[in-house]
Amino acid sequence: ALFGQREVISWKEAEEEGSLSQLIRWRQEQLVDIKYEVHTRNKVKTIRLVRSLLTEKQIEEEWAKLRQNAKKQKELLLCLSEMSQEEPIAYFKDKEISTAVLNQGKEKGWLEFVESERYRDPYKDRVFDQTTALELNAEQKNA
Repeated sequence: ALFGQREVISWKEAEEEGSLSQLIRWRQEQLVDIKYEVHTRNKVKTIRLVRSLLTEKQIEEEWAKLRQNAKKQKELLLCLSEMSQEEPIAYFKDKEISTAVLNQGKEKGWLEFVESERYRDPYKDRVFDQTTALELNAEQKNA
């Protein structure tokens, strides 16, 4: 083995040992192969959504179990009854329901949190005019 007992050595180790020039010579003589590894560090943006786990009947049963002063939990049940699809946490923040109340709802089995990937739409707020194709000349038509 060219690197002592090892088959592979990292570029950083070769730099630290000062053996880069030797590696390049060995590469020209085709004694070693240099492989470039690229590690992607991009992360997909995710958003937390809330999914209701209760039916209308279950919501009514849970409502009856709650104490009179559990107002935020009642508001949460009301929001869950109005939901037709998964809603982001911001939906509940707008209705002044805190994350703590959402976590209590999760512990009671009323809802679950779902991570969903979100992609940026760079053309979201733009309107594009419809264009028409240009007329081709005879030479272009024959090509």
